[in-house]
Amino acid sequence: MKEIVIGLGQGGGPTPVINDTLAGALDQAQVEANERKINIRMLGFGNSARALMPRGEFIDLAPFSGEIFRGVPGAALGTARYKLEDRDMPCALERLKEKKINLVLWIGGNDTAENVAMLGRAVHASKTIDNDLLLSHHTPGFGSSAKFHAMAARCLDLDLNSFAYSTMNRKEFPVSIYQTMGRETGWLAHSTAFAKFDEKGRYRADYAPHIIWPAELLFDEIKFLFALGKVLKDRKGILIVVSEGLKKIVDGEEVELAKICGKVSTDAHGHSEYSRAGSGSAADYVANLVREFDKNLRTTIINPGHLQRCFARSETDAEDAYKVGRESIRALLEGDFGVSIVLKKTNGLIEPVRVPVERIAAQTRYVDHEFWDGDICGPNELFFREFRPCLGYELALPRNLREIVSGI
Repeated sequence: MKEIVIGLGQGGGPTPVINDTLAGALDQAQVEANERKINIRMLGFGNSARALMPRGEFIDLAPFSGEIFRGVPGAALGTARYKLEDRDMPCALERLKEKKINLVLWIGGNDTAENVAMLGRAVHASKTIDNDLLLSHHTPGFGSSAKFHAMAARCLDLDLNSFAYSTMNRKEFPVSIYQTMGRETGWLAHSTAFAKFDEKGRYRADYAPHIIWPAELLFDEIKFLFALGKVLKDRKGILIVVSEGLKKIVDGEEVELAKICGKVSTDAHGHSEYSRAGSGSAADYVANLVREFDKNLRTTIINPGHLQRCFARSETDAEDAYKVGRESIRALLEGDFGVSIVLKKTNGLIEPVRVPVERIAAQTRYVDHEFWDGDICGPNELFFREFRPCLGYELALPRNLREIVSGI
């Protein structure tokens, strides 16, 4: 019986459903083995590209079915932000030869796509909570993180504004700055606006968040303070959402707000790491600006950090991720190398399709302006209509009881 050995890696930041893609790959490999009457062995890359370096580890996946991995956050095989360089390729290829790996499937975002593009017989399975991959309707992982942010924004608003009713002095009302992931894009910042729907599914413009500043929009202090003052006239508390990668113009150059507040380290791909201890953040910068505007405002910073990529899980998102894993194995065994498996919307249905990995690698998909409702007002109805299904139909936001007890 012919034997094929597939190396399977998980790269970059995990998502709540990255292991569902792994499960889909394992299950489809078993189906293909039975139908083709071949033996397919699956070897996991221990900590992604680290496995291809000297003393790297591989994981025999033969004892496991896909089911064991479903519904579990974090990368089961271990992950890393390791960028393969030209100097790494001789060692990487030798390691693959040593393990008799014929084909490679790598689950990851646009940085992982770069690694896939450097290998000959490989396929890229898309994932990222940031939703920033080109040619995708949405990415596996985004729906779960968007669900988390919608729940977090609603619950934070109800919690923090509890104190707004203890005073008649508006200057003492709470102003909370909530920071989402998204170095270059505001998909996750915009997703907090799903909290603006009530329990009957009606959009409520007065619901939090009240200001959303996505990464695509350069920060303008005058414009921000004008918006802040306007909202303060109508609200007893404010929730402001900012993308972690917000920038402003300083001496003619774009500078990250986080770097103005403190030192920011970078990963192997040169990306800023905003959640490290002692690191500055966009939320810090905005909070300082609010305090300078009025020192009596009670300012709170909320940075959920890694929670947004592991805490909530959308069943719809999980199924999308699973289908991407299955299609990735089909592409590999059909010899369709150098492709990325992304989710496309065709005739109203979301299905995995194959696109050239070069179109994904090191590229960024920004939030299309057709989804914006003004600059800092958040997304529009089209955004909600297109991406609401990603959060899963099990989403149930807490009711705003203050309206009920206040007789509003």
